[in-house]
Amino acid sequence: LRALADPRFGWVRVLDFLPDERALLTERASDPPLKQRLARAHRLAPAARAQDLAAPFRNAGAWLRLYHDLPALEHTRERGASPQEFAEILRRLAEFLEAAGAPSGLEQIARDCARRAQREFPALLPLGTSHGDLAPRNVLVGAAGRVTLLDTRAAWRAPRWEDLAYFGVSLRS
Repeated sequence: LRALADPRFGWVRVLDFLPDERALLTERASDPPLKQRLARAHRLAPAARAQDLAAPFRNAGAWLRLYHDLPALEHTRERGASPQEFAEILRRLAEFLEAAGAPSGLEQIARDCARRAQREFPALLPLGTSHGDLAPRNVLVGAAGRVTLLDTRAAWRAPRWEDLAYFGVSLRS
């Protein structure tokens, strides 16, 4: 995305990949995360501060659209391409959460969601290069609403909706 020279997007240069830790070593970024901007907007005159968030949200959406359209890299794998795979992901997630002490009943919710996905989803879900951890903590906001998104290894091509759902859940929580 750096090659686009788009003023809406910043970038952080990757210095190294540490495979054992599954981590990227990057140059230091100085812009604050969207998470801080959200906290300030809620504490100090929320209606007046909401306009300050419009550009970062719009630019983060534009960034995500371009990122989803990137071609797969050599190490990128696909996941969740069909309603059946989606259902299996839900089943495993519910099983994990219940084993970790979450209230019972999640497996039934997962089965209900899987049935609905079978009825309503297309046979092949629209995949894109997935961020996989899109949350306000990973969106840095600079001048004029410029955004820099962190923690992007392009490890997966996954349903485009996944990043949107992850971001929405992180906003609400």
